[in-house]
Amino acid sequence: MDVHDRLPSGWSIEALRRAAAIAPRRARFAIARLVLGVIMVVSVFLVEVPAALLWFVGGLTLMASTLSFVVKAAEWSVQVPSLVCDERPKWGGRRFVAWRCEVDGLSAERVERLISDLVRRLDEDAGPSERIGDATTTRIAWGLGRRPSIDAGASGSRRGGDEIADGVWLRIDRPEAPALPVVTVLATDGDAAHRVRGAAAAVDGSS
Repeated sequence: MDVHDRLPSGWSIEALRRAAAIAPRRARFAIARLVLGVIMVVSVFLVEVPAALLWFVGGLTLMASTLSFVVKAAEWSVQVPSLVCDERPKWGGRRFVAWRCEVDGLSAERVERLISDLVRRLDEDAGPSERIGDATTTRIAWGLGRRPSIDAGASGSRRGGDEIADGVWLRIDRPEAPALPVVTVLATDGDAAHRVRGAAAAVDGSS
């Protein structure tokens, strides 16, 4: 399972080719807007003032509109399954890393196997886990040597007042079929985050 602390660049040739193969019509429209925008910007001196300003702004707008395709190209370049960093929030003076698990296109059974494998590898590396939840939402925490606790939002483990302990928190939301489970992973930045990366990298995404 790949781990991305940021989305790959959508400007790479490989990413753009993959995006063009996935959405050829969208790619053609993006190229057309880019070419037309460049022509408008380059030819702005051929247009009389004050229309030249509108011509120039229109060209820049067309060129900027192609960025949405580049963003999609970056998203489509992520191989499934992968952990992709959503954000790096800060609570209680501690920095966290939050990943979402990209599983689009996989079967629900395969997603469950991936989760089980990830949990097993974290159990081996980070120690025994603590689990709470029900049939729809399960939260799992690893305290990295301390007994973990899980708050209502699975957002941190508190030890002694407001101090947040090092840990890893995994949340699994299981919507009604045929929707796939939604998996999010949160870890304190540093050793805990490294353990998540190592465990995910050891998961066989092809199984």
